[in-house]
Amino acid sequence: MMITKPEFVAHTPSSPSGGWHGLKDHLEAVAVDAETKAGKLNAGRLGYYAGLWHDLGKYNSKFQDFLQKAHAAKLSDQKPPT
Repeated sequence: MMITKPEFVAHTPSSPSGGWHGLKDHLEAVAVDAETKAGKLNAGRLGYYAGLWHDLGKYNSKFQDFLQKAHAAKLSDQKPPT
């Protein structure tokens, strides 16, 4: 089974054989978790949106290129980009 890389990712795979974590899925999961935790303070909706928006800057082609280059460097034991 071939796993394709999402167009936008949250971070690089944690291992060479690991999969890419899609940014949309990451943001939605964090939003639900933050909503649950903030709900204990009667601020669930605020927590949801904070979680949903916390990584919006990653929807940037330059940042996505950086992640791709960082992953390629990791796989080839090279210095990561700065």
